[in-house]
Order: sequence, then structure tokens, then C-alpha cells
Amino acid sequence: MNSISKINSNVNYGGIASGKKLNSAADGASELSIAAKLQAQSNGLTVGADNAKAGNSVLNIADGALSGIQDYLHRIKEISVKASNGLNSSQDKQAMQSEINELMKGIQSTAKGTQFNTMSVLDGSMADMNIATNPDGTGMQIQMGNSTLEALGIDGYDVTGDFDMKRIDNALDMVSASRSSMGASSNALDYITSYNTNGALQQTGAQSKLEDLDIPQAISDLKKNQVMDDYKNTMLKQNMEQESIVTKMLQ
Repeated sequence: MNSISKINSNVNYGGIASGKKLNSAADGASELSIAAKLQAQSNGLTVGADNAKAGNSVLNIADGALSGIQDYLHRIKEISVKASNGLNSSQDKQAMQSEINELMKGIQSTAKGTQFNTMSVLDGSMADMNIATNPDGTGMQIQMGNSTLEALGIDGYDVTGDFDMKRIDNALDMVSASRSSMGASSNALDYITSYNTNGALQQTGAQSKLEDLDIPQAISDLKKNQVMDDYKNTMLKQNMEQESIVTKMLQ
């Protein structure tokens, strides 16, 4: 077998063994470079989709906590309406205030204690959450807000004296706005997750078209090369034998 045949045979065997037609730069430098870029893009989109899913997990946790805060505020509003009734004694109002104090403790505890990966998400310490959804590291900026008593404007709220229920209404509006904003962001992250997942599949498909070997065709080519090599070797042997006979006849 001549050197070219050996090279072709090695390439065929190597490709069949690996299932790839691009095993080194010698197999196609430009194609290998393009395939590497496609793989990097696909990996970036996949990680971006994973980041979007994690971001959605944060939003789901935050929304659940805000729902609880909303329930606390609704109960405080109910008690405030009762406290506005002129038929309540000072002892009645004090009992109502005791319940409100416990409800506000619940709000503060929820706002400061709701965490994701040890990071608080509702106390204002995570004002903006950057979700890297793109292969280049850019993505969405999501405002998490602040749901502490101070931020909601109800710190020290007391129904035993003069009080303004608009403070509770404003707090409810703030929580509702936060939940609405998070819901919109969650929908956007769902779309990004779907888009990135599909994009990664398309990139991987394009990479496979460049790299993956058509195994049946490669085997067929290998057998064809082997037949041709056998034929060449047979012809070469016949030529050598004929030359030997002619040489002997001339001696």
C-alpha cells in the first residue's frame, strides 16, 4: 500500500472510530474553527437558559413571600377598619394593636428572611438582580424592591390613637406593583429560556453537520479504497511479473 493510500486509510479508520470527520485542523481548518464557535455559542445559550431558570426561581420565591406580606396587610386593613369604629374601648383598641404588632413582625421577618442562595431578596439589599441570559454575559436587570416596614411606610403604625389607613393602602399598592413587575419579569425569563434552549439546539445541529461523520458513507468509501488498493497492488504485481518474464527472455 502506497503512502497516500495509508494516509487515506488512517483518516477513514480514525473518522469511523471517533464518529467525527473533523478530528484535527488538517481535516478542515476553517470548518474546525466554525464548529468551535458554534459550540461556544451553544454552550453560552445553554448557560443563559440555566441562569434564566435560576432567576425565575428567585422570582417565584419572592412572589410567594410577597403574597404572604399582602395577606398580612389585608388583615391589618381589616383591623384598622374595626379600630375606626367609635364603639371600641381603649382596651379593645389595645388588643387590636397587639395583633397588628404581631402582623407587622411577620411582615418584617418575611422581608428580611426571604433568601435565595443565602442572599436576601426583599430587604433592599438586592435592588437590581442581573440575570446573564446571553452568551456574552449580558442579560436582564430585574428590580427586586424593598418590602420592609420602613420601605412600605408602615413602621410604627398604631391604631390606639390617631392613624391614617392610607398608609396601609399605599403599602398594599406597593406590594401589588412589585408582584406585577415580578410577574412580567418571570414571563420574560420563560421566553428567554425557551428561546435560548431552541437556539442552543440549532447551534448544536449546525455544529453536528460540520463535524459528524456519515458512518455508512465512510465505511463505503473505506471499502472502495481497499478494493482500489487491492486492484492497484494486483496490477503492480502483474506488471512486475511480466517485466521479469521479458527480462528472462532477453537474457
